[in-house]
Amino acid sequence: MKNLELLEQKYCFVESFDSVRYTKLLDEKRYEELPDTDKKTKELQAEVELIYAILLGHKIVVPEAHSFDSVGFLEIITEALDARPKEKEKSEKSWISKPFILSQRADSPNYLSMVSKRLGQESFILSALSEINNNIDLRKYISNCILQGNFQDISQRIQREIPQQSWDYCEEKINKIRKMNDYFSEPNKSREAINLPGRLEEYVNNIISLNNIPEALQNEEGFSKLRDGVIKLKEAEIKFADRSTVRNRGKEYLDTEEYLGVVEYVDSCYNAVIYQATGANNGILTTTETTKGRYVLLAQRLSEESANLGTKDRIEEAFNNSDAEAFKRHLETWNGRREDRWQSIWEIMLSDRWVDSVNNLIQANDGTKRNAYKAHIKELRQLAREYISDIAVEETEEFSQSVHAVADRENLLTLKLSIEESKQANKLDELKDITDIDGSTPGSDY
Repeated sequence: MKNLELLEQKYCFVESFDSVRYTKLLDEKRYEELPDTDKKTKELQAEVELIYAILLGHKIVVPEAHSFDSVGFLEIITEALDARPKEKEKSEKSWISKPFILSQRADSPNYLSMVSKRLGQESFILSALSEINNNIDLRKYISNCILQGNFQDISQRIQREIPQQSWDYCEEKINKIRKMNDYFSEPNKSREAINLPGRLEEYVNNIISLNNIPEALQNEEGFSKLRDGVIKLKEAEIKFADRSTVRNRGKEYLDTEEYLGVVEYVDSCYNAVIYQATGANNGILTTTETTKGRYVLLAQRLSEESANLGTKDRIEEAFNNSDAEAFKRHLETWNGRREDRWQSIWEIMLSDRWVDSVNNLIQANDGTKRNAYKAHIKELRQLAREYISDIAVEETEEFSQSVHAVADRENLLTLKLSIEESKQANKLDELKDITDIDGSTPGSDY
């Protein structure tokens, strides 16, 4: 037992925890009204992407809104943190004690003041606490309580102000915000976000000015439709930085397919801005809304170009949900094993084999990074077999890997990754007909 220490880690931004994409649905249902299977499917995707990033050796950089306004983040991360080892010599390892780093703006001195400010800001549409979104007086009361760190008095007020069937769920989420404060209030759990004023408007407007948009994409079917849609919203004086307004008022000006494409373009540009603002080294940029509009893939590609993300390796994500009843049962199993799953993940990360492999990846230069990545995937494959039944890592080809979420010995979700540039994978016309896979674009140095 060498008791190795991990070298300085890089930061990764996981877009699937985007609070708006996670909860704002195109059929205007509230997240709470979704069937339980749909909720757990969203959790599954976000959690598997998170596990992939964590096991690669990244710290996860957390934008402000993710940390309190994302249902998925509150649900998954609080359980993951609770599952960390309690032994002092293990828990004090920096990559175990500080796996999530808050990217906080300079105008908030601490976590609770940031949450309090957002709750009291009427124009900020709450995604996680949607039960109280329209009750401004209640929001202001809870905002003041949170600013003072007084969580005890919130419960009684909630039970007077909102329907009884929403009490427990709302209080549960507020309790998870308290847990996040316990975590983020400790030293070295935050870093200042880089201020990028106007960057989102700039990126979105690139489609109008044709700036950073390659001619090949301008010639794609649907480009003119998307560009016209963005122009219509701009002429209607809709601010693209206010995504809720884009979603709510956009339907007044755009047909369904045009609307889906424009929303995807704005969301993808927004997350590119957040990705860059957090100063993350890597990003898993993906949509968690299963949007199948004819212009959605084109919108994703346009956003990559507009935001100067450059050419990225592609992740394909496929759900094994052809048998709806079986998928529902397997989701229940996956969801119920989260504590055990994360205990196993932390144990993997305490293994000298994992630390040594990640250190080799961190130290690899431009000429050896891909081979170091390939070697790390092989090590993860063996470690997963030894430590955990919920995750499987496979090498499908020499430079192609897959990560599987497993429940009841059945694959629920497969992430397919290729670390070698694929000319065919970058051809838009060859990806158009994919219907069961959400396009995911990780910004990665590997």
